[in-house]
Amino acid sequence: MSDVSYGPSRAQRVLDRHRADTGLEGDQEIMLTHLLGDIIEWCDAHKVDFDLVVQSTREMLRDAAS
Repeated sequence: MSDVSYGPSRAQRVLDRHRADTGLEGDQEIMLTHLLGDIIEWCDAHKVDFDLVVQSTREMLRDAAS
């Protein structure tokens, strides 16, 4: 994640792929909620602290923007 400018378009591609893979309908918020649910379940199964990763990522993005 060295170049944060790619983030929004990459996130959109991930959401679009998730929508296509699941066949779900709905707005972006619904798709994001569904995808985050899958990620949280993966984190639980692999003993990854989702909340800590989100906090660390927010700090990294804040530092990169300043």
